[in-house]
This record gives sequence, C-alpha cells and structure tokens, in this order.
Amino acid sequence: KNPIISDRHIESAEIEEQSANESDKAQFFDFANSVNLRGASGEIAIYYNSRKIGTRGLPVGYYQLHQKAIYHFNKQNYEVNSLIKSQNGARAYLVKSNEKGKRTIPIVRTSIIQTSEGKAIHREIDEKSRRISLRYGIISLDRTITGFMKGNYNESTDKFAMYNGNNISGWKNFHWKSKHSSVAITIPGEFISETISDSKSPITNDSRVHTIAHVLVNASKIITKSESSDIDVYYEKGIIYLYDNSSDGFNGCSRIIYDEFEKVLKTGFSLLEDCDCPVEKSQEDNLDNWGGCPKCTFTTNYCQTKNKELTKNRSKEFFSAFHSS
Repeated sequence: KNPIISDRHIESAEIEEQSANESDKAQFFDFANSVNLRGASGEIAIYYNSRKIGTRGLPVGYYQLHQKAIYHFNKQNYEVNSLIKSQNGARAYLVKSNEKGKRTIPIVRTSIIQTSEGKAIHREIDEKSRRISLRYGIISLDRTITGFMKGNYNESTDKFAMYNGNNISGWKNFHWKSKHSSVAITIPGEFISETISDSKSPITNDSRVHTIAHVLVNASKIITKSESSDIDVYYEKGIIYLYDNSSDGFNGCSRIIYDEFEKVLKTGFSLLEDCDCPVEKSQEDNLDNWGGCPKCTFTTNYCQTKNKELTKNRSKEFFSAFHSS
C-alpha cells in the first residue's frame, strides 16, 4: 500500500464531498487540474518546434530534461532550452544540438523539510556495544537544480566539467517539493566526524560518512534488484536517508531495505572486501585516502564531488563492525 497515494485519495474524497455542497465549482479547479491519472507527481511534456514529441515521468524527467541538458530522442541530439513548471509537472522545450557522445547530470541541492513520525516504524540492529537505529516512514524533500555536469558517455563523472547556473546566461534554477518513503539510518557517533555530527553541513565534509552512504546505496540496489535511479540518498545531522526516488515517491525499495538491512550491511561489506581495485601510486603511503573504484564505492547517482574525496578503508571499518562472519 502506497501511503503517499493513500493520502492523496483521502484529500480527493474530502474535496469531492466539499464541492458537492458548493454551487461555485471554480474554486476546486486548481486541485482537479493537479491530479494526474498516470501518477501522483505528473509528467514532463516535451516540445520541439512547438510540437509535442513525447513525455517523461517524474522525477526522472527533471534529471534528464533540466535546462541545458543533452537529451537523446529518436536518434537525434537535442539540448533543453527551457524547463517550465506546469500544474501536472513541467514542459520542456528542445532545440537541436550538434554535440555527439555527450551526457549531462544535474547539480541538485537537496534539503529535508519534514519527517513524518505519525506512521513511522522503528527497529534497532545491535552488534556488541554498537547500535544502528532504523526508521521507516515518509520524508518531504525540497530540491533545486542549480547547474549541471557534462562529459563524454564513455568517461567517468570525475572527468566531467561542472557548470554553475550562476555563471550561465539565462539560467533559471528549477525547484520542486516531493514526498518519499524512506529508511532513516542513524549510525553510531564514533563513525561520524565531530564537525558534522550535529549540523547540516554537506555530507562531503566527512569522507567516511560520504563513502558509507555510497556503499549503502550500491548494496541496496543489489538487494532490491532496482534500477540505478530507483534509490537516492541524503544525509543530515548524523542520519543517512535512503529514499524511493520514483514518480509517486513509493516504489517499495526503502521498505525492503528496512526489512532486510542486515543483508544490505553484509552486501556492503562484501563490495569493499572482495573488490581488489588497484591503489594509485600516489596513495600507496596513505591508504586511508584511497577512494575505491566503480565496483565498490563509486555511485552512478549524482555526487557533489564526482566520486572524489572518498575513503574505502575507513568506511570499511563501519561495515566490519556490523559484519558477523
């Protein structure tokens, strides 16, 4: 059962009952237009030369059709000239692009607006004197696309160029809010840097927590057998949130992660233990700063540091602490 859609159904029923007793129906038109039969969050309508050529679901569409994004459609290369919010999602307007073999990834600023405790469930995982606390419930996110990265298809994201929207003529930040089912993971304080444990500082300020989050996402995708964009991660105040990144905010992944988190931990340990990625010569004398590779610690999701500033060995200490041989 999708709690997010259930809430929407309850709201719709209340509006329907209220409108039945009102002679002026116009006051309810905005709500009616906001309801999309294909999904709770709507879709993006794609236009080229004033003609609608397709649609894309949300939130994936926001990531693929942000302003200046390279978009491939019917073997043609396009660039998104603009992305404009609408009642049921957004409209993307394309122009032809001469760039070939390129791809773009948005730079997304994310923050948590609210965590719902009303229907949340909790459990703990204890290993010796350490404890991980898990909470499964609903979170509300506020997200803004502030720029993008661009690079070649066959290159890793650390080689991509960064483009800050503030430096792009005509750039407009794209903002939206959404609700998601999520599992909140409170990890022991000993694995968190004192500089970020009680603040909203970016996850990138702590290379170990940053890497732990990457590995948890990678392991969760294996356990849930999900697509690369089905799960996303956010960190704040000592808590890692793994959330369902789908159009209605609910694809079932976070519930599986909550129920089978011991398997996620075991898989995360195996990813680090079994990967024999070669250490760069410059890092041989300082293994704590070795970040890993695409097989273990790198993420295919958006990463603020482009999979840099990671620490494979120090993150392994966390997974080792909760690994029962």
